[in-house]
Amino acid sequence: MASDGKGTSETAKLRRDFGWIAALGVILVLAGLVGLVYTGVATLTSMILFGWLLLIGGIVGLLHAIQARGTNFFWLGLVVAALNIAAGVVVISRPDAAAEALTMFAALLFDSLGLIATGYGGRRIVGMVSNAAQP
Repeated sequence: MASDGKGTSETAKLRRDFGWIAALGVILVLAGLVGLVYTGVATLTSMILFGWLLLIGGIVGLLHAIQARGTNFFWLGLVVAALNIAAGVVVISRPDAAAEALTMFAALLFDSLGLIATGYGGRRIVGMVSNAAQP
C-alpha cells in the first residue's frame, strides 16, 4: 500500500498534540464526575447554558429575518426569533422552573410514546380498533 506523505504529517501532528487531547479527556471525565455528584448544580448550569443558546440563536434569527425583509420568510422568521429570545430570557431568569418544566415535558412525552407503543393509545388514536374490542 503506497503512502502519500499526507498521513505521516497528520500522524506526527496527532503525536505532538496528544498531550493536549489527553488533558482534555481527563478534564472532561472530572467534569462528568462533578456533574454526577452535584446534580442540582449541573442541572442549573445546563439550563443557563440552554437559555443563552436560545437567546443567541434568537438574536441571530432576528438578524436573519431582518435581512430577509420583503420575502415570505420575514414574518415567520421574526416570530420564531421573538419566541427564541423570550424563551431564552425566561430560562436564564428562572433556570429552576425551566428545568422542572423541561422534565415534566420529557415525562409526558415518554408516557405518551409508551402508551402508543403498547397499543393503548395508538389504536384508539387512529381508530383501528373500537373501544369494545379493547381488553
